[in-house]
Formats: sequence, C-alpha cells, structure tokens
Amino acid sequence: MPFLDTPRLRIHYEESGSGPEVFVLVHGNFASWRWWKLVLEGIPRGSRAVAVDLRGCGDTAGGAPDVDQASYGIPSLAEDLAGFVDGLGLEGFHLAGHSLGGAVALQYALDHESLVHSLILVAPPPPAGLAAMREGTSSSARLLRAVDPEHSASMTALRSSYGLHRSLGTNRFMLRRALREMMPSASLDPALAESLLADAARMSPDAMVGFLKALHRWNVEAELPGLRVPTVILWGAHDVLVPRAGLEKMARLLPGGELVVWNDTGHSPQLERPARFAALLIRSARGSLGKRLRLLLRRAMRWCGAASLP
Repeated sequence: MPFLDTPRLRIHYEESGSGPEVFVLVHGNFASWRWWKLVLEGIPRGSRAVAVDLRGCGDTAGGAPDVDQASYGIPSLAEDLAGFVDGLGLEGFHLAGHSLGGAVALQYALDHESLVHSLILVAPPPPAGLAAMREGTSSSARLLRAVDPEHSASMTALRSSYGLHRSLGTNRFMLRRALREMMPSASLDPALAESLLADAARMSPDAMVGFLKALHRWNVEAELPGLRVPTVILWGAHDVLVPRAGLEKMARLLPGGELVVWNDTGHSPQLERPARFAALLIRSARGSLGKRLRLLLRRAMRWCGAASLP
C-alpha cells in the first residue's frame, strides 16, 4: 500500500505496469482508486498507470479540519494532484478523471497545461458545475435542485445526518442502490463490488459536504477555449447523473475536444467495459502528439494574425 508525502497531504495510490507512457487516474465522489482496478489490471506492456486516492477518500486522509470545507474545492484538489505528480517526478503524462475526478483532472490541465499530454474525462460534471447537473428530469437532477450548498444550516444538518448514518452503518443501504444505478451494465466480482461499497461508506462527512460545495462553486466555461490539450469526453447513454447536453457544450468549447458516446454503459464505463476503456486510453495517448502539434499550430497562426493587425 504505497503512500506519497507531499507538502499538502499524505496521499495513497496504487499503480501497475512500467514504461514511458504514463497514465494518472483520478476517481470520483464516494469512490477510491479501486474504481480503476480493472483498468490497472488491463494496462498493456510498455505503459504505467497510477491511480490516486483523493483527499478524504480511500486511504488518503482529509487533512486539517476546515470549517468551510474549502480544502475540498476543485482548485484545491487539483493542487493536491499537482503535489502528487511532482512528488512522483512526472514530467509529462496522460490524465484521466471520472465524475468528480473529471472536474479535478480538467482543472489540473487548465492550471498545468504543459504537463498533460492528453485528457480523458469520463462522465465528468459539465464545465458549469452543479448548475448544469441540476438541469433535466432525472431523479438526480431533481434532488440536486432541492439542495442549496450555500445554506449553512442545511449543510450542517446534512453533514450531521450523514455522519450519523455513517457511524451506524445505515449509509451502506443507500449507497448500495446508488452504486448499482451508477454502473447498470457492470459484471463485477462480488469481492470488488463489496470493496467499492466499503470505500463509499467510509468517505468522511467533511468530504461529502465539501465535494457538493466544490461542484456548486466550480465553473470553468470561460477558460475552456484556451486549453490546448487533446481531450476525449466519454459519456454513457444510460448515465443517470450527468446530462449529455452539458458535455456536448464542453466538447464545443474545447479546441481539442471530442465527445464519445457509448450506448451500452451508464455513469461508469471503466467498470462496465474495462477492456474497451483501456483500449480507448491507449488509442487516445497514441494520437495525442499529432493533435497537440495541430492545436499549437492553430494557436501560433492566430497569434501571428493578431500581431499583424495595425
């Protein structure tokens, strides 16, 4: 069970493989590195994959107490990730993030563009954050519309209620149902399924409330047109959490963005179709150099055009 001590946090991670092609994998809410376990097992020869536990999840602690849970904000989580990859000595890598981890991965790419060779966002929040996830008619959208992360009393009550359910173990019943909805076509080994449930159930109340506030306060729509990283946005047609319209907009805003839809998966393609997902990772990585060069060329041509104006 490897850990890395960074200036900000002691971070747990798991890895597999070796070679010059490095993939950093970031999980989502109520999750841990285990959401990438099948991908780690299927990583091809010549590649190295590293799956990290976010702050307050898995075996990574939550850090110092934070009344407003600001340390769980998306920019803060992205800086946790920056300390982690710096500690590993990675000078360039491919980055993948699932769900909430997609927001963290995107924020990291915006802040550290030169280090990210390619980006895969798996069922990520739309770039307008929680506001975009409230749209639509799904039960998740209706639930999110009923929650106000800026109402302190409501968040205090939510944190206390969740903490009580966590201490009694009753949160496992709700989470078991939610996990089934998140991966409708998965055929998981029972031991892995129970491990995913256990990791979800032990996530701290601070992290639960902090992540909700984080998505509420996160909006990077205005920054996306300037990102020159080849980006694949993967969405499953049976996703009950993330609306397609917000991801279509994300793909349009990103100069190197591409929306890929899998009609036979839900919110968790890496667990529902792990072999196909690993193949997508490798294919995206192999095509990234040419795409990056084209994006840089377009940027240079626009700069030259602007510089020639009187």
